[in-house]
Amino acid sequence: MDVLAALERLAARGVEVDALLADEAASAQLLGRMVWGDPDEGVARVQEIMAIGVDGVVFNMPANAPDTDAVALYSDQQITVSSNGEVETRYRKAYKILRDKGDKYGQVGIYASKDTPLTYVKGWSLAPDGTSDEVRQKDAIETDLDPDELYNDTHMYILSVPAAVPGNVVAFEYVQKGRPNINEDYWLFQQPVPVLDARYSLSIPSGWKYVVYWANHPSIDPQSPAPGEHFWELRNIPAVDVEDDMPPWQAVAGHMAVKYDSPENVAQVEQAGSWHDLGLWYAGLVIESRVPTPAIRREVEALTANLVSINRRYKAHAGLRITDI
Repeated sequence: MDVLAALERLAARGVEVDALLADEAASAQLLGRMVWGDPDEGVARVQEIMAIGVDGVVFNMPANAPDTDAVALYSDQQITVSSNGEVETRYRKAYKILRDKGDKYGQVGIYASKDTPLTYVKGWSLAPDGTSDEVRQKDAIETDLDPDELYNDTHMYILSVPAAVPGNVVAFEYVQKGRPNINEDYWLFQQPVPVLDARYSLSIPSGWKYVVYWANHPSIDPQSPAPGEHFWELRNIPAVDVEDDMPPWQAVAGHMAVKYDSPENVAQVEQAGSWHDLGLWYAGLVIESRVPTPAIRREVEALTANLVSINRRYKAHAGLRITDI
């Protein structure tokens, strides 16, 4: 894809291309990285932009941007579901730092587990003069959620980019793969800072169904360029007004929940996120473990064969579970 084609692509998505042409090389680099998908191709594309006489790119800031510490220039969440239920989720985020307190957006924390392992992560900081720094997964800090817990499979990767200072742009991209227990996803498109462009895409196999639930924002219809391909996009999203003693800001932010499943899983398809659906999901997880094996049956029968009292039988059962199972 050449530069002009990329700008046409942006225009087709409703972005005012004329307003993009301005004087900040850092945002130009970011645009190159984000539009072409391959982050390593960004610098080369920016050089093409320079070659055709464009000095750089700047993004229109939302009206309330002057009162914030940063602006989210771009937020992209892509979920791809394979026919066997495996899921790959790719996240892309980019912020422009406006004030010193915005340096926190130069750090990303990623929860991962054996079911949702982190397979790729990368970060950049881009200065107005065109210089950039890059960090990768080897630079991330891996930590347990609670050092006092005996065992917890979930842990966190923390990746920080250098030079997260006012005037610079910071960006992250990371990928998680796995097979989740529940075929659901969550798009938190509103943040404590203004968001210029937020996009969510869902790719599911042919014949699969999905349903979405909106909260704290009017629902919008997706664009579906091909069977199984759906995406939603919002622009110029105001910041969540964070106040003292308020609930967690995520509870009042605009978000969308997505539920999807194969037509083979009739229970999941017919029950659209109800408590009954939750009960069916949990029953499916534990039903095998609730059925005693032949060995356990023989052990129980041997323990209780000569016990007439119900209480003595209960105690025998409890002792077997505590000491031997």
